Amino acid sequence: MDAKGRIAIPTRVREQLSEICNGHIVLTASTQDNCLLIFPKPKWDEIVESINKLPPRKSKMLRRTKLVMLGYANEVTIEDNGRMLIPPTLRTYARLDDKKLMVIGQGENLEIWSETLFNEFLEEDVSDEELPEELANLAF
Repeated sequence: MDAKGRIAIPTRVREQLSEICNGHIVLTASTQDNCLLIFPKPKWDEIVESINKLPPRKSKMLRRTKLVMLGYANEVTIEDNGRMLIPPTLRTYARLDDKKLMVIGQGENLEIWSETLFNEFLEEDVSDEELPEELANLAF
């Protein structure tokens, strides 16, 4: 990330986003981790529709999800040179203090992490957690 908060999107990812949404994406905050989520605009529109169907104020978790996902959402266009600007509020939320970031593919979306926080996340000990049924039944 440069001093102005711009990052370069890898060429392969940029080409895929260009095909899917002509480079029009939505950048928002994750409700589970200190990272950012990137969605192609058409996928984001589906997500907003789903979030808006959630019952208002039924639980704090639902309210927080709506506040974070919608409140931090920023429509961004990838520039011709392959860069995009991460707004200051999102940089603060995801603790993107260092210049080294990780752009991680997650199927229909991407995540942007501080390299430091990403490595800390991967190093967390999860050995005491029970293996979720969905993961136990996953065949590779």
